Amino acid sequence: MAKLICVYEDVIDEARENSRKHRYRLTGKHYFCGVHKGVAENEIFWQEVNDYITATYDTELLERVYIAGGNP
Repeated sequence: MAKLICVYEDVIDEARENSRKHRYRLTGKHYFCGVHKGVAENEIFWQEVNDYITATYDTELLERVYIAGGNP
């Protein structure tokens, strides 16, 4: 099964002031994806994500990190 991770910085509501409908946009997106089988490959995959986050952001200042996923 392919895995997809999207790291982003913020969610912006692009709806106009008088609009009843909201349209959201993610900013600063970076995607990771691939097919990784077994524990060892999954650990490497998550390490790539962690390496990107620590190289790109000051982790001491991160306020929140959300991880969402599901199984079929």
